[in-house]
Amino acid sequence: MQLAKIKLGEFYSRSLYSRNGANIKWKAVDKLAAEKTTLGRYWPVAVLEDASGQQVECQARHLTPWDEYLADEQTRKQGCKEMKRKVSQLQELIGEGFHIEALGHDAVVIRFSQQAAEISLTLLDAKHPAKGKWPQNDSDWKACTLLGRRLTRAFAAGHTASWMAVHLKGSGHVAQINFGHQDLDAILERLSGNDSSSALSSLFS
Repeated sequence: MQLAKIKLGEFYSRSLYSRNGANIKWKAVDKLAAEKTTLGRYWPVAVLEDASGQQVECQARHLTPWDEYLADEQTRKQGCKEMKRKVSQLQELIGEGFHIEALGHDAVVIRFSQQAAEISLTLLDAKHPAKGKWPQNDSDWKACTLLGRRLTRAFAAGHTASWMAVHLKGSGHVAQINFGHQDLDAILERLSGNDSSSALSSLFS
């Protein structure tokens, strides 16, 4: 934010500076003249003080008003809660081999074993890879990439890329996809209209 908008005696978070330690409540106690950086730019600086009296200098552009920070944190917590709920619903349908690699307030990274990929394609009435076209293992970079793309086409949602397949090595999974809230909403709505039980029965029969 702009140094002119920083009010002495008011509280701020250095949340844009680093998510780690963002929950420390800092009071603005002074303003300094803009400092020249190594890149030749001038950034206004505020002097902050925590509850213990420790003072630090921080560029004004890295500060967020404390109330805004708390509101943002609440939004993030609610987003994570909703994401967990949606992912759990999808996981119940797909079952084993569905692995949550990372989950945030607005996106989730999901890895699929071959079994989970087969179940997903069946649930979505999508074509399976031809025999011999499945990844031989989690190091089969090209086949894992192609499978990830096949799954995103079947889901009609999500994002995958070749670099994601590289990170599958040693994981025991053969596809990785990133999903956002709208992706999961669309997938769950689509699957709720399918006869999932009969699709699974045909897969394991």
